[in-house]
Amino acid sequence: MVGKRLVRVTVTVDRKPRGNYRPKATIEVSVKAAELETRPYIPRIRYIGPYGNDGPAEYQELLEAIKRFPEILGVEYGEYLGDKTPAGEWTGNTGIVIPSPIFTDKFRGSPTKYDHNGKAEVVNGDKKTNVEYTYSDRLCGHYVPPDSKTDEDGWHTESVSFYLLWKPGKKPDYSWEAECMIKSIREVVLRYIEEAEESGVSEPVKKEWSWPEERKKKTVSSVWI
Repeated sequence: MVGKRLVRVTVTVDRKPRGNYRPKATIEVSVKAAELETRPYIPRIRYIGPYGNDGPAEYQELLEAIKRFPEILGVEYGEYLGDKTPAGEWTGNTGIVIPSPIFTDKFRGSPTKYDHNGKAEVVNGDKKTNVEYTYSDRLCGHYVPPDSKTDEDGWHTESVSFYLLWKPGKKPDYSWEAECMIKSIREVVLRYIEEAEESGVSEPVKKEWSWPEERKKKTVSSVWI
């Protein structure tokens, strides 16, 4: 609707502390109270990133994995629909591909501190490739009840947070990661919000049946030859 902000998607990448730390990323989906009347659907979204660690010994190998990740999936960074490319447990799930592993720990190089990780065989045309990936799916698909809690400005917000990979340099830049996330997630969310909004009010219909039924008497004609 023009002029009214009923849905808002916010991607925030916090300041990375100086040293061997990872920045925290948070994705928020907010729905205005007026839109809650339609019971909007927040789709299950899996944030998918390449597998690898950012410790000194593994860092270059991880950068290579990041470069290959979109080629293996058959998509650029952005929306990934599992049912279009059969890929193990991704099938049927909507995924947001981001150019970073997804960690639960803020410390660079922490071993086995991915949010989740798994393996799948990705089929892209005649090409089959085994890929290891990290992911987060804590923002699960569900209908938002009309009586959901809102803040003082009338927004109901749901969010998911994780940590992105460590980067070197005096001023590491994470704007590309943030842009990838918000471009793809807004399209996914908008699709389901519009689906609810465009389903209008129906006309009432009433049908009645009672028992015992009134049955008409049948007239039987006999013809003698």
